Amino acid sequence: MDSDELRNKLNGLADPHERRLARAMQSLRLRLTDALTGLPLTDGALFDLDAALALRAELDGIVRAEFLAEIDAIIREYPEAVELTQEFMEQFLNFRVPQSVIGQLQQFSFTGHQQLAEEFVEALYQQVYNNTLVGTPFSASLDELNSLLDSTLARHSQTILHDALFEFSASVAMTSAAEAGITTFRYEGDIIETTRPFCQKHVGKEYTIDEIYEIWADSWAGKKAGDPFRVRGGYNCRHWWVPVPE
Repeated sequence: MDSDELRNKLNGLADPHERRLARAMQSLRLRLTDALTGLPLTDGALFDLDAALALRAELDGIVRAEFLAEIDAIIREYPEAVELTQEFMEQFLNFRVPQSVIGQLQQFSFTGHQQLAEEFVEALYQQVYNNTLVGTPFSASLDELNSLLDSTLARHSQTILHDALFEFSASVAMTSAAEAGITTFRYEGDIIETTRPFCQKHVGKEYTIDEIYEIWADSWAGKKAGDPFRVRGGYNCRHWWVPVPE
């Protein structure tokens, strides 16, 4: 299996995950709307601060049940990506990543979604509380809910979910490479219309570990914080580090 075949198979895993996330977002939107609809109104506006305060815990519970529970279920399927990655790495060495390491990587993948969910809940709660404080019309609160959901949780969770699977696979590959003592890697992947100039510059080239960290210390549009072997060119990156045995 070459790196292109591995990427295509990982995309095959990612596509149904993204469809499940979209369904979870639809359910989340409905439940959050129901929660806000239950707030008391006077003349079509929010007014009860005690009810707004109590809503914080309810919002948190809804996001955990509809969003984080589905994310957790998806990440529990990541061992399928482990098997594909280890099959790819067999051309370089015979090594199986310990289950304890896989579990740690799964937890790392979940943490990004968890942080995003917490930020969303806090932002939504603050909006509802402030609207209650000044007596904002309820229709405006519903509009703000949909806008906030679309611009934060729905938008960023899809990118995080896509990147998490590929970063998870990359971490498994690099764990195997480290075990084999491999210190040189080739940056592989295709070039399409949206490929970053940074990635175009490095595709097909070989670098040592030290050179990679030095190059990735620079800044470029779309760069993502993290280890270069994990995050590669940044958000939605299609490229891959392939070990070059000595």
